[in-house]
Amino acid sequence: MCGIAGVYRFGAPGPAAPQRVADQRLVATMMQAIEYRGPDDSGLESIGRATLGVRRLSILDVSGGHQPLADASGRVWAIQNGEIYNFPALRAELASRHRLRTHTDTELLPHLWLEERERGIERLDGMFACAILDTADDTLLLARDPMGVKPLYLARTGDRLLFASELKALLCDPELPRELDLEAIGAYLALGFVPGEATPFRAVRKLRPGCRVLVTPDGMHMERYWPWPRFFEAPAGRTLEDCADEAGERLGAATRAMLLSDRPVGVLLSGGLDSSLMTALLPPEVRRETRTFAIGFEGGGHHDERVHARRVATHLGTMHREFVVRLDMAGELERVVRFLDEPCADPAAVPAFLVARAASAEVTVLLSGTGGDEVFGGYRRYRLPALLRRFAALPRAAARALARLLAELDLNRSTPSAERLVLAMKLLEARGRRGFMAAYMSALEPAPPWRWREALAMPASPEAAVADLGAALARELGGSPARGEEAAFAFDHLYYLPDDLLLKEDRTTMGASVEGRVPYLDRSLVRFGAGLPLATRFGRDGGKQVLRTLARRHLPEETVTRPKHGFSVPIEDWLRGPLAPLAREVFGDAGSGVFRRDVLLRWLDEHAAHRDRSGPLWAALCFELWWRAVGSARPGALTHAGRPLEPPG
Repeated sequence: MCGIAGVYRFGAPGPAAPQRVADQRLVATMMQAIEYRGPDDSGLESIGRATLGVRRLSILDVSGGHQPLADASGRVWAIQNGEIYNFPALRAELASRHRLRTHTDTELLPHLWLEERERGIERLDGMFACAILDTADDTLLLARDPMGVKPLYLARTGDRLLFASELKALLCDPELPRELDLEAIGAYLALGFVPGEATPFRAVRKLRPGCRVLVTPDGMHMERYWPWPRFFEAPAGRTLEDCADEAGERLGAATRAMLLSDRPVGVLLSGGLDSSLMTALLPPEVRRETRTFAIGFEGGGHHDERVHARRVATHLGTMHREFVVRLDMAGELERVVRFLDEPCADPAAVPAFLVARAASAEVTVLLSGTGGDEVFGGYRRYRLPALLRRFAALPRAAARALARLLAELDLNRSTPSAERLVLAMKLLEARGRRGFMAAYMSALEPAPPWRWREALAMPASPEAAVADLGAALARELGGSPARGEEAAFAFDHLYYLPDDLLLKEDRTTMGASVEGRVPYLDRSLVRFGAGLPLATRFGRDGGKQVLRTLARRHLPEETVTRPKHGFSVPIEDWLRGPLAPLAREVFGDAGSGVFRRDVLLRWLDEHAAHRDRSGPLWAALCFELWWRAVGSARPGALTHAGRPLEPPG
C-alpha cells in the first residue's frame, strides 16, 4: 500500500536537464503531500521521459520492497499503490522464467509487461493503481483495478502528464490551472460526491475503474480492459441454498486471500450482516487471533452499534476492541475533509476515519464489509422501481408538494420512526421526478434541486448533472438498462461504489496510515453477485437474501434478521451543537464563491429552530472546508498537511 506520483514528458527529443530537475523537485513535493499514505519508505527515480515517485506503507517484504523497481536488465520500471492477492501463485509462475530479486508484488509488474505488455495487468487479482515504464520505446502504462478500490488522478499541462494517487498531490504543481468544473460541482450537489472521471477542477481527471492509459511521446490513449458486470443474467432455477453455497465459497476464498500480509491484520466489525459474515468465514484458528474493531458515539443512541458488534465478536471468539467518539467534532471534521481529498458529503467518513486511526495502534491492515450491499442487494432504495409502480397514481405535482411539506419538519434520524419519516419524504421526492434515473439519484442527494437553487452563486445545475449521468451510464454499459432494478444496481457499481464508498474507504484508512481491504469486491465475487436473479435479492426480512441464507449457518438469528442500518451519524445534532460555531465561521468567509453566504447562514438559523437543513448544510460545509484545506491551498500548506499523524495514545 502506497502513494504514487509521477511526471511524463511528451514530444521530441525528450526532457532537457533543467526540465528533468524541475520534474524531480515537483514529484518530491507531490510525495510530501501524501506522505501519510506511505510513512515507511520513499523512492524517486528519473528515467528517460518519466520521473516516478513512491511513498510506501510496507505490507509485503517489509525490508526488501523498495520502489520504484525494475527488472534485472533495468529496462522496465514500475510503481504501485495496492496489493495483488494472487501474488504467491503469480510469483511462482514468473520466477520459473525470470530472475526475481524481492518478495514484493510490485516486482511482478515489469515481468508481466515484458511478456504481455498492457494485457499483463489483466492477470492481476487485487486492488491497485500502477505505472509501468518501458524505456525501450518510452511507453508508460497507467492502470487502475477493476472495481476502483485504489485511485489514480491525471492532469495534462503543456508537454507534461502528471499523475498521482491523490488530487492534492497534483495541486502541488503551481502551473496547474484551478478553474472549477461547474458540471462536477452540479453533480456533487446532486449526489454528495463527484462521480465518473470528473474532479472539482477542469484540468484534473480520474482514471475510471478497470481502465488503462497508454502514454507515448506522441500522446495518450485510454481504454477499458475490464467490462462492467451484467446484472440478473444467471439462469433461473438455482435455489437460495445453492446460491449461498457458492457465495460462501467465493467470499471465504476472497477473505482468506486478503489476509496476505507481513504486518498485523484486523477487521472493522459493525455487527451488521456483511462484516459479521466475512469474519465468520475465517478459519476458526484465524478468528481466534483476529482483532476486530467497532466504534460508537457518546450518547449516540440509535446511531451506536457497539452492542451488535460485541454480540457477534463474542459469538465468533475474536479479539474485540471498542472505541467511543465524543461529540466535540469540529477539529476531527476538518482533518477528515482534508484527507478525503475530494469534496465528499458522506457523513460516515468521520467514524470510518476515527476507527481506522484507533485501530492503527494495533494493526496495519483492516478488512471491511464495503461492497456487500451493492453486490447482493442490501439497500432499501433497490425497491424503488416497485414502490414507484405502486404509487404511479399519485400525481407528480402532489408528490413534490408533500415532499416539501415534510422537508420543513424536524427530520432528526434519532429513532427508527424518524428514519421512516425521512424515507417517506425521499419516496415522495422520487415520485416527483421524471424518469427513473432522476428518481433513483434523488435517493442519494443531500438536498433537492429546488433547495439548492436559492443558495447557489454560480451556475452549477444538479438537474443537468443528473441528466448527464444517465446518458454516461448508458454509454458505459453499451445501452440503457431495460429495467429500473438493473439501472439502480448499475449506477451504484459504476458511480456510487467507486466515487463515494471506495473514495471514503481509501482516504480514511490511508489518512491513518492503514491499508483497507474489501473482500466483497473480489472481481469474481462481484461478477457472481451481479448475475444473481432479482428474486434472490429481497425477502420478508430485508435484502441480501443469499447472504442471509449463508449467514444462518454461522451467525445468531438476531444478526441475520437485523434490519439494514448503515454507518449512520447524528449530523442533525452536530450541526445544532458542536459543529454550529465552525459552520457559522466557515459560512462567514468568502470561501469558494459557489454558495450565497447569506442563505447558508439563514439555513443554520432555521436548523437551530428545528426545521431540518442538515443535508444541504452538511454538503455545503464539507465543500467549503475542502476548498479551504485542499482546493485553494498552496503547495507549502499541502505538503505540511501530508505529514503522518501521531499514533493514538
